[in-house]
Amino acid sequence: MSLPANFLAVGDARGFINLWSYYSWKCVSSIHAHDGEICCITTLRNGRLVSGSTDKTIKLWNYNGTTNWILTGHTGPVKALVELKDGVLASASSDKTVRIWYLKGVDSANSLMDIFMYRDEILALAAFPNGDLIHAIDQKILVRRYIDSQKYEDKTIDHFDATFINHICTFKNGDFVTSTDTGLNFWRLKINNMD
Repeated sequence: MSLPANFLAVGDARGFINLWSYYSWKCVSSIHAHDGEICCITTLRNGRLVSGSTDKTIKLWNYNGTTNWILTGHTGPVKALVELKDGVLASASSDKTVRIWYLKGVDSANSLMDIFMYRDEILALAAFPNGDLIHAIDQKILVRRYIDSQKYEDKTIDHFDATFINHICTFKNGDFVTSTDTGLNFWRLKINNMD
């Protein structure tokens, strides 16, 4: 399933993906996508949709609304999805892992590239335009900069707000914003040298 221009994809608690028109504010299409609540949906650069659910699966949707890629391995609900660079997807789960998937192969059987395990649940996930990953764990922000396919370096930032981070949004210039229950926080980070 590709997201047409001027449409919004929304997942629901029954496991359906609903396409809504920006102009009419009406649901124009629905598919039963998962056996549990849909927690996250993202659009890849090629326009295809990816969804994650409490059924612990990630599904990559074809343009006709069918799926031939079901990514399994998480042992908890999939809470966040983000494309790092063309063909590479990161997923976060309440199982306290971030998994990195390579989506360019023939099937999903050999698509898992890496697993990062943490002490706490990952609450939010986003990517910078250069492909670096940023995620929130409790009141901390972790930026993972990929040097190559085998090496990376991490930078941890303490979030000054005492509440948990719910969402992260990145901007093309490397700035980002975090949202909490009490408000928004804007950040400026020099990504190139991790300052």
